[in-house]
Amino acid sequence: MGEGGRYRGADTNGKTTDKTKIGFKIPKTIPDGKYLVRAESIALHLAQSPGGAQFYISCGQVNVTGGGDGTPGPLVAFPGAYKANDPGLIWPNAPARTSYTAPGPAVWGA
Repeated sequence: MGEGGRYRGADTNGKTTDKTKIGFKIPKTIPDGKYLVRAESIALHLAQSPGGAQFYISCGQVNVTGGGDGTPGPLVAFPGAYKANDPGLIWPNAPARTSYTAPGPAVWGA
């Protein structure tokens, strides 16, 4: 439903500590039902080689009512949604990067 790039939601120093809320919009076309919302931060300071990325996750359950007739997808399962060498999980020290592609499939937002 949403994704942020590098440092999204962080203060001017890139820190995301002490955050107590994460905002997101639920697409109007999402069907009624129970969903698991996964908020994920990926630390890349040790991600110069596969397996170095560190994951910090939180999950919450939501029950959507009054939804639409969309078909969310692509769907993923955890564990298994990412591979250690996926884009967004390797971050070389040089050359300096100016953009970031999050791992996983495209975000559904119909």
